Amino acid sequence: MVGFIIFILGLSIGSFLNVVVYRLPGAKSLWSPGSTCTSCGKPIAFYDNIPVLSYLILRGKCRHCRAPISPRYPLVELVTALLFLIVYKHTGLSLYLLLYLTFLCFMISIALIDLETGLILDKQLLLLLLTGVVLNLYLSFIPWRAALIGMATGAGVMFFIALLGKVMLKKESLGLGDVKFAGVAGFFLGALPTLAASYIGFLLAFIIILAAKALHKTVPRHIPLGPFLAGGFFLFLLWGNEIGALYISLLQPR
Repeated sequence: MVGFIIFILGLSIGSFLNVVVYRLPGAKSLWSPGSTCTSCGKPIAFYDNIPVLSYLILRGKCRHCRAPISPRYPLVELVTALLFLIVYKHTGLSLYLLLYLTFLCFMISIALIDLETGLILDKQLLLLLLTGVVLNLYLSFIPWRAALIGMATGAGVMFFIALLGKVMLKKESLGLGDVKFAGVAGFFLGALPTLAASYIGFLLAFIIILAAKALHKTVPRHIPLGPFLAGGFFLFLLWGNEIGALYISLLQPR
């Protein structure tokens, strides 16, 4: 029963994250006006705004103008709900569930905004950092010294990579948004997990570049790193100990 409630909560939060992704980059209010069709501008009734279900009932079209609705909306809702359920199965009904779900929501919204706009917004990073400080006061999920070292390490190493890339490629290869993102994530993860998660993010991005080159013979001009970093940071926050133990076991001689 609790798992079902968590899943429904995830659907609702996923619907809100769609609003965040659509409105936040344009500095629009997240609360008013209510949801409207992006094509005809007419208000969307509450019965047409039920996560996933309304999309299926309306067959992916606006009730008023019949313009197609992006399948991204129900997909984000469904993926968010499934991830909420995975986190709940991992943590159980505990205070750490709040920490992980909050971090997850930020990772989803940051990744999607970066994917659509190529930007990682300072206002999101600042809010994420302040949220981490408040949660750490109550949960003590990371020692303060480790959090501060993690921030400095994440931002410092990423900044060095950005400078190195600019010198070698003669152009900006890594944005300051990625640098600040790694710094804020370092507060939650600590130094070594942040570096490991960033490495995974770079590795996944490199694989995507190779795949794009193999399929299209050209490399996309800009591949946002934010989604890959967000995935790595979330994995290490949730399963960092397990990933570290697996890595150590693979290094041990047999």
